[in-house]
Order: sequence, then structure tokens, then C-alpha cells
Amino acid sequence: MAGPPTLTVVVEAGRLHVRQPGGLSPLYRFTPLRLAMMCGQQVPFASEWPEYLKPFVYRFVPLPALDARSKPLGLPGAFGRRARSPHGLRPWPQATYNGWPLYYREDTPGLAGHHAISDLFDLVQVTVQPPVPDPLAAPSGGP
Repeated sequence: MAGPPTLTVVVEAGRLHVRQPGGLSPLYRFTPLRLAMMCGQQVPFASEWPEYLKPFVYRFVPLPALDARSKPLGLPGAFGRRARSPHGLRPWPQATYNGWPLYYREDTPGLAGHHAISDLFDLVQVTVQPPVPDPLAAPSGGP
């Protein structure tokens, strides 16, 4: 298995994007994570989802953890990283922003902002609030 790609995050129109060959792609957050965390539940990693949902979930790629050169400066939020399941297709550490694990789609470079899925995957605004009141609470699981 190949390792994760090295990507750079940029800000455009108040949203986070990742630079890919072919253009910018928006970054997403899995919005059900907030309610799951508030209820003390865990969102399973994609490899644990039912087979009929995996083709959908795997379209959203966990953004690999970023180094200092890959992050835009001067944002109101903070980037972090979190571990992922070592048993899935994408076991690399994942980038977070204000506590939200970040995702992108490899199949949509240059189509920034056209693929949000209401109440599931929303575009990440630079002003997004943490998923729970305690920004240090580490989310576990997620597509």
C-alpha cells in the first residue's frame, strides 16, 4: 500500500481547500460526529461500515496530518492530528481543524464547493467551532 500523499491546505472564500493536481478541492467534516460525541458514541471507521455504504464513504479521503509548511498561517482555528485505525485502507494519522477530522475527495479537483452533502459531509469554514465544547476531546472513529 502506498503512503499518504503530501498535500497543502489553502483558504479560498473563507473555506479550507487542499491543493491537488488538477486544482483545489474543498475540505469536509463529517457532521454527525458532533452528535455522536455529545451522546458518548463512536463513529466507526470506514472499514467497519456495512459493505453497501463503503463505496460512498471511501469517496471521502482522510487528509493526512500536515507539517508546518502545509498549513496556511493566520487562521482563527488550530490544526492538529489524530490516529486512525491501523486496520483500514487509510491508516495514516489524519489532520484535524478545530477538533474536526478533515476529509477531501480525490475525484473532484477543480470543483471546489460543489459536493457538500447536507447533514453528512459539510464544507469546512475557517471559523468552524469544535464538535464539542471541549476542543481537547479527541474524536475517535469516523469515515
